[in-house]
Parts: sequence; C-alpha cells; structure tokens
Amino acid sequence: MYRQIRQDGNVLSLDGYPDGAAVHGIAGPLPDEIKRLMVFAADLRKALEWLTNQPVPGEGKLPEAIAEAMDEAALLAFCRCFESTAGVRLRPLKAKKIFNADQRASFDRLRTIRNKVVAHDEQLTGALVPLMVKSKEFHALDALCIYLTAPFSAFTERANLLELVQIAHDWVEAECNRIFDRITTEFDALPLEVRAADVRITLTPEAVDVFGSKPVSSR
Repeated sequence: MYRQIRQDGNVLSLDGYPDGAAVHGIAGPLPDEIKRLMVFAADLRKALEWLTNQPVPGEGKLPEAIAEAMDEAALLAFCRCFESTAGVRLRPLKAKKIFNADQRASFDRLRTIRNKVVAHDEQLTGALVPLMVKSKEFHALDALCIYLTAPFSAFTERANLLELVQIAHDWVEAECNRIFDRITTEFDALPLEVRAADVRITLTPEAVDVFGSKPVSSR
C-alpha cells in the first residue's frame, strides 16, 4: 500500500510511488466521507501519542504537570470525536458502532469525567476546605484554604481511555481503508478519457475567524 504523501508548502510530493505517478483530485460522497473520518483519525492519533508517550530510559519521568496535561488533552481529543459541532463534525463517530456494551459503559464514564472533572471542574468546590490556624492561646495565626483533588491521571479510568482510544483508532483506520479501496476500484472502472484527465488540486489554506463564520484575510 502506498499513501505516502508529503505537503511542501502548496506542493504535494509523492514518496514510494512508481515513476510518472501524479495526483488526481477527486470529489463526491466517498471522498467526503474520507474527509470526515480523517478529522477523527487525526484526533485519535494525537490522543494515542499523548497517552503512550514515555520518557527515554535513563532520562527520568515527565514532569507531573506535563503528564497530567497530556492525559487531559487525550481525553478531550477522544471525546470530541463523538460530539456534534460544525463542519465535518456534524456527523460524529457513534459509540454504538465501535464499542461493545461493556466498553460503552466505560465510554459513558469517561465522558462524564470529561464534562464534570476536566472540561468543567465540578469537584472543585467540595474539595476546598477553608481553615484557621490558631495558637494555644486561641489567637488567629493564619487563615488558609486547602485544595483536595485528584487529577485525571490518577483515575483508574485512564487505563480505560487508552483501551477505547486504540479501539476507536483501529475502527476509523479500517473504515478509511475500506473506503479508499472502494474509491480506487470505482476510479479504475471509469473510461480512460476520464482517468487520463489532468484533475489537479491546489492547496490554498484560508485563515478563518473562529469567532464568526466569515474568512479573514491573511497578512
């Protein structure tokens, strides 16, 4: 299987393909489905990298704050694959198609943790304890507040997250390969004059105002 392609600025470079191979732009329902799935594939690959990142032997552990941040980022990236927003995410992944009943129970638990602990910290108030430090003569020495909480990295569900990310990643990859095979089969069935047409693509990244719907100019 080829699919080794690099983007150099606005130019696509092919690696490992036969001499004379060229890029041919395609459009339609199947390419649109590939675009949809590749968004989720990118999120799941990042989540896997963050969860499986290990320090080089002999160089010690990752700083605790960085390890916690990577675990939380992985949880957020995973969960958004199953949430409907704008663009290609109008049709998110469906947990029922990917996970069995036990895995869906773990998925629901992880999504609750994402919503109540990571994205919106609802454990915060209950874990804050205001205290007064007083002397033996019962005079105030200090007022303080302790924060008792546990990061997602310490949750037993972190292991479930790694398992579900891997399962979802493999499912998306299999779906992409299935659709790629359909695309190539259907292309080879087209008349020669269609297959020989010079259908080029141009990469023109466009800056978008994330707070609105209109593109903004790049300077």
